[in-house]
Amino acid sequence: MVIKQKLGLEDYLALPEWEKPYKEFVDGEVIEKVSPNLNHFQLAGDVIAQLKEFPAATAFLIGPELRCVFGNPARSYLPDVCLIRVDRLPLSREARARPLRLPPDVAIEILSPEQGAGRLLRKLSFYMENGVRLALVIDPDDEIVTVYEPGQQPRTAAGDSRLSLAPVSAEIELDLEALFGALPPKESP
Repeated sequence: MVIKQKLGLEDYLALPEWEKPYKEFVDGEVIEKVSPNLNHFQLAGDVIAQLKEFPAATAFLIGPELRCVFGNPARSYLPDVCLIRVDRLPLSREARARPLRLPPDVAIEILSPEQGAGRLLRKLSFYMENGVRLALVIDPDDEIVTVYEPGQQPRTAAGDSRLSLAPVSAEIELDLEALFGALPPKESP
């Protein structure tokens, strides 16, 4: 849902957080994120749990729905899950209390049935043009992951494989079979 009100980025960021918890800011418009369903919620938690199992994960902050402000012109996005190298993060408690003003290294989006394809593709294009090194789109219905890297054609990985997070970290990977296998079975038609 797009809330039709033109704002500047700083005006948007100055809103109380309770007014914008799951809203993104794109080109002067405040955009409400699609409310996650149970499969989305489970996948996000399982992705985070899997990623944190690897020793190399200690080099990253890994979590859900972090407000990231970046790009030119700047936008505010909340990837469903993101990874950011710890050595890129602000050090002071005060700076860490403000919105993060840099792109995540890895942005992971989980498709929701109500999500518009055009809006998602524009978000992915912005990610690739503005410093996100790797983006994954998880499709729970088709049990595939589409991988985006700057300057590369998107590629897909099926639900029975392991997906490395190279070039960000070749030591961290997702077990897609386990990820999709944890979802309830699909209903027969």
